Amino acid sequence: MPRTILIAYDHSDASTKALNWVLDHQLLLPDDKIYVTTVLNDDVLSFEGFGLEAAAIGPATWINDDCGERMIQLKEDARRLLDTVIQVMKKRGLSAKTSILHGDAGDALVGEAETLKADIVFVGCNGRGFFKRQLLGSVSEHLTRNLKCSVMVVKP
Repeated sequence: MPRTILIAYDHSDASTKALNWVLDHQLLLPDDKIYVTTVLNDDVLSFEGFGLEAAAIGPATWINDDCGERMIQLKEDARRLLDTVIQVMKKRGLSAKTSILHGDAGDALVGEAETLKADIVFVGCNGRGFFKRQLLGSVSEHLTRNLKCSVMVVKP
């Protein structure tokens, strides 16, 4: 019976290493339903790069236009990167579907895994220390705490 597998991929070193590790260890089967998903956090992106210096230069109606253009570019980049992953998987005899989600990465991936009824989720780990993890959060930790299915965290 085919398994439903979700691979969290954000093109970071950690997720690239996790994907390569999963592929190199032949953990995926041709019959598996494989989903490769990335998450764009719209809240972070809409504020990134606009601080007090933006207020100092006057009305900032250009910010919305710039954010919109930036989101379009990020979505295009994400799609291109996911297409590259699909090509790598095809070379190994595997097929997968891709998706780009929006919002908090941990919450979005939990929702996607539940919707897909995933049997397992593969995710990389950035290897942050305690204080950075407390400040920035940890997607892999969020998944292990909140998913009912198995989660494989591939460490750096």
